[in-house]
Amino acid sequence: MIKPMSLIKHAKCLRMGVTPNGIMDFQAPKRKPANTRMGTMLKNFTLFVASVIALTFVFTAASAPAHAADDMKKWQVQVIKAVAKNQRYPRSAIAREIEGKAKVRLVVAADGSITSHEVVEGTGEAVLDREIPKLVEKLNPLPALPGGQDELSFLLPLTWTLN
Repeated sequence: MIKPMSLIKHAKCLRMGVTPNGIMDFQAPKRKPANTRMGTMLKNFTLFVASVIALTFVFTAASAPAHAADDMKKWQVQVIKAVAKNQRYPRSAIAREIEGKAKVRLVVAADGSITSHEVVEGTGEAVLDREIPKLVEKLNPLPALPGGQDELSFLLPLTWTLN
């Protein structure tokens, strides 16, 4: 029969992973890292946003000479970087695993200021749709337009996806 004091000693030893006689009884459970799923999803989201925007950036500008095309390409890359930097995934949408795609038409003046925007296609999720005007506000102004263009209208696809 085990005495009450021995029970306490026995319980303490078991918590430490050792039997009272000093023999290892079991392996103490290893601590799992803090919830890294959220961090991983956000990293994947950022990479995904940059790649999707780079692949689907649609411009309605007329074709121009080769050097002007290079300038336009550089401008597009700057815009892509600005969108990737400023687009946010709302925490409530991440928690509820909400995803969505939207299309926004932006009209940009020669100096890069966004003169107007229109949501052509919303995500269908209010929490994501509320982020669109915030993003446009953060993007304003974009880099100045290349090649002496007065105005440019283009369709900006936005994607919120968890991986």
